[in-house]
Amino acid sequence: MNDRPDTPVTRAIYSYLSRERISRAELSRRVGDNESLVKSILKGTSKNPRGDTLAKLAKAMGITVAELTGETRRTPAPVNTNAVILPGTTTATLRDLPVYGSAEGGDGVMILDNEPIEYKGRPANLAGVRGAFAVYIVNDSMAPAFEAGDQANIHPGKPVRPGKDALFISKDQNGNEHVLLKRLVKVTDKAWKVQQFNPPKTFDLPRNVWQRALRVVGCDKAD
Repeated sequence: MNDRPDTPVTRAIYSYLSRERISRAELSRRVGDNESLVKSILKGTSKNPRGDTLAKLAKAMGITVAELTGETRRTPAPVNTNAVILPGTTTATLRDLPVYGSAEGGDGVMILDNEPIEYKGRPANLAGVRGAFAVYIVNDSMAPAFEAGDQANIHPGKPVRPGKDALFISKDQNGNEHVLLKRLVKVTDKAWKVQQFNPPKTFDLPRNVWQRALRVVGCDKAD
């Protein structure tokens, strides 16, 4: 999610994976290295890839090392598309917003997947926002505002404040992220006081357990 490295290299890789519709393992195989290479770079395990590794990665992606590392910008080749450009816009939406799936964890808790399950176009309020992502909701604890199947859009840099919805995050000892989507009522030194809609109730989330809160800035309703 948003605490993973955000560098020119990781952004270039995410963009390539989204554009080519391939997995991290497949890109690693194209590089000719072990299947965990790309995953380790995106997770930050490999923070400073060697020059020869960057060269092989850039070659597999069809770009130069300078383009991969952000020293120069690549001019995109024209793409045939059936996308409709609305009046007042100049380009089709880039599908680079990572969307995470989740599993039901009980009591409204969701357990996030470790990797995005797809990439989608960004809503206007997340255009250019680093670390932005979205989460598919799997329960109705916040219905009717958020229902199972809806997509909650997350802005990691927007302040969390009372009266606004937020994604509260707890990471367990195995590195799994458990999340709750609730409306923030009050913040104290020890707890987030939150509101749930279905069934209606207000309760505290200990901040030593739920370490982070990220602002929810929108909801794409399920079809």
